Amino acid sequence: EEAALRAGDAASSARAAAEEAASASEEAAVAAKGAVDEAVEVAGASGKRADQAAKTADASAAEVKKSPSRETAVKAEEAGGEAKRAAAAAFRAAEEVDRKAEVAAIAGDNAIAAATRVSGTLAERVGVAGREAKEAAMAGFGVADQTREKADAADLAGDRAIDAAIQALHQ
Repeated sequence: EEAALRAGDAASSARAAAEEAASASEEAAVAAKGAVDEAVEVAGASGKRADQAAKTADASAAEVKKSPSRETAVKAEEAGGEAKRAAAAAFRAAEEVDRKAEVAAIAGDNAIAAATRVSGTLAERVGVAGREAKEAAMAGFGVADQTREKADAADLAGDRAIDAAIQALHQ
């Protein structure tokens, strides 16, 4: 009888520990998803700035080639520098999304695994949090890739504008 009581106590303790771990996993998954969502928002804005800066730099490069002058060269050089700064910011934002998405993917996996060790509404909640964290991670990786593409384009546009400015000043 005493052995049965000890076994019951051990099972109860194990269940409580699993529930506690599941709750912690749920909180981690929810927090990680929120971090990815915030980083995605920042990366989206950085990508838009990089796009706009690339367009401005390309327009300035075209203008300096069409009408080479000190004034157009200075504008092209400034636009090129701005495009390169916007590109650098977008690269940093993409890396931040990647880092947070990696954490969210891990937190999602952990929550999904923890959900299998409990039952009832807790298991359902933890599983949902895990899946949502993993979905946010996958979306985050996509946004990071798109932001990197925009950053690459802005960096190249900056180079073109600066090169056009240098050529105009050397004529």
